[in-house]
Amino acid sequence: MPFFEIFIPVYNGIEYLNETVNSLLSQTFRDFTVIFVDDGSTDGSVEFLESVCKENFHFRLLQKKHEGSVPFSWKLIIPKLVGKYIQYMSQDDVIEPEYLQKNYKLIVQIQEPDAIVPTVEFWEKPSGNRIDRGWHGLIGVDSLIAGREAYEAALDYSIPGFCCWKLAIIKSIPFICEAFNSDELMQRLWFLQCKTVVFSDAIFRYRNHNPNAITKKFTYRHYSSLLTNMRLFESMKNNGIPKERIGFFGSRYYQGLFALMRVFLSEKNSYSFDQKQQCQLLFKQAFQKFRLYTCFCDRNIKGIIYRTSAISYSMLCFITGVLQRFSKN
Repeated sequence: MPFFEIFIPVYNGIEYLNETVNSLLSQTFRDFTVIFVDDGSTDGSVEFLESVCKENFHFRLLQKKHEGSVPFSWKLIIPKLVGKYIQYMSQDDVIEPEYLQKNYKLIVQIQEPDAIVPTVEFWEKPSGNRIDRGWHGLIGVDSLIAGREAYEAALDYSIPGFCCWKLAIIKSIPFICEAFNSDELMQRLWFLQCKTVVFSDAIFRYRNHNPNAITKKFTYRHYSSLLTNMRLFESMKNNGIPKERIGFFGSRYYQGLFALMRVFLSEKNSYSFDQKQQCQLLFKQAFQKFRLYTCFCDRNIKGIIYRTSAISYSMLCFITGVLQRFSKN
């Protein structure tokens, strides 16, 4: 059983895979394995990874049919994971040579925390990089926090999700696989399962300038992000997050709802009848979910925004319905 197991989902990543693989081969800590899960690549990624795995016995390649998002690869791989700690990487990410070594020393020092949050460098070449380091500037033993605190901070990405997780945490709850970003939901739910979370100075470089990344191009599957928002909203309610904080996120989720509705209105002619029905159902469910809890919030600016959003949504639905009737006639 390896101490670290690194999971990398792949889809048409040949442009960046060599750099990612080299960062793994350069690790100074050697007790690790890597599992690539290919999602039906057609650009030579499979052939490249087959040659890499042939030359490196601790690298492994699994292939699956194309399903279009990372959560499907997560669901496939979780039952197969055996490492003590699991590190997720995108196919275009890079870790420094001492990454695993630094995390290992911290794990031994703190007696096996449930999650290690690395120092994340958001690679923005050539415009410059943003670096998220530590917990309010603290690193190592001094940065130790409870999982509940990490969960609250992760809700607005104050803590990045590129953690090194204890395998027991990942397997502690069923993996939800219903949206293109369900993995972001699971990261937050995993924090709730943690007793201890610590911050490391090991550098994880997240490539934020890949134009082909799933987050950079809008596709039909992005509507499913409403499912993730609804799950997070319910999780906050169930875990005692203050009402004002929930209202803040509700307002943000409403903005996302309206943004998706605008896209839908401009793109719906390219969708099938079933896709249109699914979108409209999602819009209705999201509106009801957010409205029921926060439409009666205090009469501050957030409450006003919420009620205005609710009225706008209702008017938009009415107008859309009228236009649909006219178009049929």
